Amino acid sequence: MTNNQFQEIGFLSRSKGLKGVVKASFEVFFLDALEQGFTFKHVFLFKKGTYLPYFIERINWKARPTEVKFEEIKDRNEAATVENQKMFVRLKDIEPFLSNEEEEEEGWNGLIDYQMLDAANDVVLGKIKDIMELPQHELAEVEMQGGKELLFPLHEEFIVEIDEEKKTIKVDVPDGLLDL
Repeated sequence: MTNNQFQEIGFLSRSKGLKGVVKASFEVFFLDALEQGFTFKHVFLFKKGTYLPYFIERINWKARPTEVKFEEIKDRNEAATVENQKMFVRLKDIEPFLSNEEEEEEGWNGLIDYQMLDAANDVVLGKIKDIMELPQHELAEVEMQGGKELLFPLHEEFIVEIDEEKKTIKVDVPDGLLDL
């Protein structure tokens, strides 16, 4: 199998104890895939020029870092042979659980040029000109009629509907926001 048939999911760092347990860290996207229902019984390690399967006996997700026990590894010496190794799964197995990175990267920026409407009365507030990314949340920079600018918080509790076909976003306007 070739490299493009596998997806890196994490890293085995060092062994722990005498029974062959290895400390591991996992990529965030892989943890997200697990939450979406992805299951796995083995991982692949790239050793001696090929991807070799290692079957999982158990994983302790509560340990920090996570601890993995493989069926093939019986003691500390065998665990030392997989230290500092990247872990992989078959791409075809995890692909359905991977988000579309292009859509994810676009995020709220996909709303630029949408008309923002007040959901209470369907009145056009203005056109979204830009998205400002702040550490806590994102703000839509809305150009209102008359040239006035509105910074609207893009938070799920305020968004009523996004219509991609009409390029509109209906929002519940927080009290007092338009008075600023």
